[in-house]
Amino acid sequence: MKTRPSGPDELYLVINHATADARPDNAGGAAEVYKNTKYPALHRTRHQIERFFDGVHLIDPGLVFVSEWRPDPKTDITPEEVWILGGVGRKPTA
Repeated sequence: MKTRPSGPDELYLVINHATADARPDNAGGAAEVYKNTKYPALHRTRHQIERFFDGVHLIDPGLVFVSEWRPDPKTDITPEEVWILGGVGRKPTA
């Protein structure tokens, strides 16, 4: 009899990351502010963030501004206000 280790059948990778893609002209100032904080942040492009999902299947709607992930029709938040891309990837373990 062949057995497999117990554990989840799928693994999930959840990432949200700051990006300057929506407002590249303002990114320099924001980067400078975060550089001098206790927890410095780094902006990455959509392409740079997508690379974190190599080898996993991105679940719909993919890598999008977090305000667009599961949008609330009662709000009017735009990507220019959010600056954060988010996505969920799934990888079967079996």
